[in-house]
Amino acid sequence: MEKIYLTRPFWFTKAGLESLKPQYLSPNLAEQVTHALYQPLQRGIPRVEARHYISVYEKDASRNEKLLRLAKIDFNLVQMLHKEEFCHISRWWKDWDLRPHIPYVRDRIVECFFYSTAVCFEPQYSLTRLVLTKAMIMTSILDDTYDAYGTYEELKCFTNAVKRWDMNAIDQLPKYMKPIYMALLNVHDEFYQEMMAKKEINYSSQYLEEAYKDLVRCYDVETEWLKKGYVQTMEEYLANALVTITSPLLTTAAFVGMGEIATPEAFQWLQSQPRILMAC
Repeated sequence: MEKIYLTRPFWFTKAGLESLKPQYLSPNLAEQVTHALYQPLQRGIPRVEARHYISVYEKDASRNEKLLRLAKIDFNLVQMLHKEEFCHISRWWKDWDLRPHIPYVRDRIVECFFYSTAVCFEPQYSLTRLVLTKAMIMTSILDDTYDAYGTYEELKCFTNAVKRWDMNAIDQLPKYMKPIYMALLNVHDEFYQEMMAKKEINYSSQYLEEAYKDLVRCYDVETEWLKKGYVQTMEEYLANALVTITSPLLTTAAFVGMGEIATPEAFQWLQSQPRILMAC
């Protein structure tokens, strides 16, 4: 009953909008109704929806010109900041030059940055977007390495090295894995230095380190299952997949650059696997 009750307003609104005849609406309102049925506001990306509504509001005869101009200026200024951030990410990715060493990895820097702007687009969260994008790129590399390329023995070596989290462990790795491991540890150090430079709370990086270790540990469990031909139960699979889906790690990364939000209590709450996080 509770589930039906919660969804009823949505279906009532949808049915009401679908029943409207286009000839009874102004072209501007008809466009808004069509868009709302195709992309409900609560399921959209805030900045994308804002850009769409600016173009709609521009056609409204009752528009406030000053408000419209302010909205355009705000959108363009924030977009310029996002472009600067993506230039930083692009240079960072190019400087690392990982592709020649790991050609099997997907190049997802645009996708990852776009995702980070969907999580938080506001100017004050610039550091968060950079941390989250780089963390997402690194998890993509790890995912492709464990799922599609590394042998059982190679992945065991890499798992043990990540557990140590020590650059001296790089010597035990195969040649192609060394740039990955070096990038992982150095990116983490970059986060720490950036937070120190901005006088942010610096202990949060340790939680991100633990999140990486948890992710690799769970990737290793999947590797063991494959090696042994073990068919896991649904409970076993879900317990492991809730980590390998990377939601806990990426949420931790998002918290890292958020200043006063990134308290020990917040990270400990994430580590407790709250239901809202697992639902993601």
